[in-house]
Amino acid sequence: MRRARCRRGRWPTATQGSYLRERFGAGYVPVGLTFRSGSPWHELPAPPADFAETVLATGPDAYVLDLRADAPEDVRTWLDAPTRTRLIGPHYDPDDDAAYNLSGGSLAEWLDLVVHVREVSAARLLR
Repeated sequence: MRRARCRRGRWPTATQGSYLRERFGAGYVPVGLTFRSGSPWHELPAPPADFAETVLATGPDAYVLDLRADAPEDVRTWLDAPTRTRLIGPHYDPDDDAAYNLSGGSLAEWLDLVVHVREVSAARLLR
C-alpha cells in the first residue's frame, strides 16, 4: 500500500482510498476532482506551476481523464511520475493555501479517474 504525504503532516499514513483499494481490489475505482481556481466557499487562487492541476488546466474547461487508459509514452511518463496536487477539504485555510497539498506518489497511483474543471463555484440547490 502506497502511503501519501500531506504537507501539513496531519495524516502521514495511508488515505481512506488506499484502505478501500486494499479491501475491494479492482472493484474499487478511485475518482479525484481537480480544478484550477474558483470560489466554492473561499476564493481559491490558481495552483503553483509544479502542481498537476496546472498541467490539467491546459485542456478543455471540463473533462474526465481515465488514468488506466493507454497513453502516448510522454503522457504516461508524466502520469506515472511523482507529483503534487491540491488537497482541499472541509478544514481548508485560504490564508495557508500552499500547505494543502498531497505528494509522495503519482496521479496514476492515487486515482483511476480524474474529473477536471477549470473553475469551481459554491454548490447551490437545483430547482
